[in-house]
Amino acid sequence: MDRNPSPPSSEAEEEGDAVGSTVYSKHWLFSILTRLIELISPEKSEPSGNPEGIQTELDEEMENDICKVWDMSMDEDVALFLQEFNAPDIFMGVFAKSKCPRLTEICVGILGNMAFELLVKVGEVVDKLFDLDEELMLNWIKSGSYQSVGPSTDDSPEELPDFKIVPCILEAAKQVRSDSPEGLDVYMHILQLLTTVDEGIQAIVQAPDGGKETWALLYDLICHELCQPDDPPIIVQEQKTVLASILSVLSAIFASQTEQEYIKMRKSKSCFFNSFSSACL
Repeated sequence: MDRNPSPPSSEAEEEGDAVGSTVYSKHWLFSILTRLIELISPEKSEPSGNPEGIQTELDEEMENDICKVWDMSMDEDVALFLQEFNAPDIFMGVFAKSKCPRLTEICVGILGNMAFELLVKVGEVVDKLFDLDEELMLNWIKSGSYQSVGPSTDDSPEELPDFKIVPCILEAAKQVRSDSPEGLDVYMHILQLLTTVDEGIQAIVQAPDGGKETWALLYDLICHELCQPDDPPIIVQEQKTVLASILSVLSAIFASQTEQEYIKMRKSKSCFFNSFSSACL
């Protein structure tokens, strides 16, 4: 794969033309997306309307420009701007209509960058909401629990997705763990917020795997990525927030599982003494 060109120099000289806090130009991005739409539109085919007339190769200028968008899409402000402009729909149109492998490859890369930036942004929003509104967090936890055990109805217009909040958080954390320490911090804090209510702890430990996936991910982060023996003190200092969240969740899981084992032991002893008493009588 060829190395992508660097993003364009500042194009946002006009007031209000900058994308977020960047120096990138909204007008320039609009022009590239417009050219992309034109590239895959029927009008670009042969005059006869033969779909085989759609370009199978990109000219150098268009490839350079769309590659600049690819690089720029790694910026959070640019990714959000592209989302607001419905750029994903344009890229999906490319997948459906383009006969050019290079163009498809570039659009896949842009969507990948957008998805990653937006994943971190979604995490920040959810983290803030849960921190400010415990009732909302409880509703999200319960909606997942009810949906997973609720009866299905044949007369439903469509099958609803099986939403479970803990697996969603774990998957998001796995996606961002290598490339975004801030994103990992956010999702670990969301997980910690869940453990501040009993329903959240139960959502973790009463999962089909008994909370093993959560424990395994957090244990792997602690043992293999965070707070390593050769890390300088400054790194440990930077990781203290995410470490605190992870250790808090591990502690909550351990305490809950210990309590469950104690309850099982008491029930077992009670059954034994009841059986023993019955036998003596």
